[in-house]
Amino acid sequence: MTLLLLSFSFSEAFAKCNSNAIGYRNESGFGLSFGGGSSSAGFYDKNTVNVPVSINGEQACFKKVNAFKMKSEKKKDKAEENSIVITPMKTEFEKIPSAHQKQYIFVEKNPHKLLTKFHVMSFICSGELPLSIEATSDTVLKINMQPDSADVRVSHVFATGAAAENLNKGNKGKTSNAETFDFFSKLYMEKSQKELAADQVCCNDFKIPSIISDTSIHAFSGVERAIASSFTTMASNVPNGCSNAFAETMKNYQLENYEANDSLKDYKVKKKWFSDDLVFEW
Repeated sequence: MTLLLLSFSFSEAFAKCNSNAIGYRNESGFGLSFGGGSSSAGFYDKNTVNVPVSINGEQACFKKVNAFKMKSEKKKDKAEENSIVITPMKTEFEKIPSAHQKQYIFVEKNPHKLLTKFHVMSFICSGELPLSIEATSDTVLKINMQPDSADVRVSHVFATGAAAENLNKGNKGKTSNAETFDFFSKLYMEKSQKELAADQVCCNDFKIPSIISDTSIHAFSGVERAIASSFTTMASNVPNGCSNAFAETMKNYQLENYEANDSLKDYKVKKKWFSDDLVFEW
């Protein structure tokens, strides 16, 4: 199977999966309220992305929507209550064979509650081949107190190899998603007692358009640059969350298996009525 990630025009809004244009839309907000001795703070971030794909010369596409909400509330004469709402990624596929998604979560507990860190990694897959990766690692404190700079806004990965290296030149320092990849790679090796095998290294078989691989990020502007800035270089320690071996070893950390996730045993996790949203409270 030959797979190409295509470079088309960029559009900020779209209604359904579109095989002719990359689409990206972000919605975010932050709110504070005070009164009667009580206070609350909240942060919300939602990303919608459409990516065209070529498979054996035939146009295809996928669309994904995910959201992350944080709320901290302190009532008069009561301890502070915190909650994080994670909306499982919603996906739409057109002409992509064996299309599915995988999402992994691990909560790294800290005696200081606000230093508790959420690691989340999501994959869109065609069989065992990753088409897109999202990853973030952030503490409750950073999400709660610095919403404008928090790395909770995940990175969308559309390219690897030379293209990603070119696009990543302006990105200095260790990013939040790199930390997430490192964390889940180490966790996998602990659980499996194996090193990351060659067939588990993400995305080595990707074919990328020359218009991207021969272009520096500095050649982009406006919304094109905003999207290109989120391309990430894939390194050997990036786990392939689409592979059967990784998914089986890490099945208890898949988002839908939250009841079996040992990192969540000290948290109250519930699913909202009439919704797939998961609410984490402590």
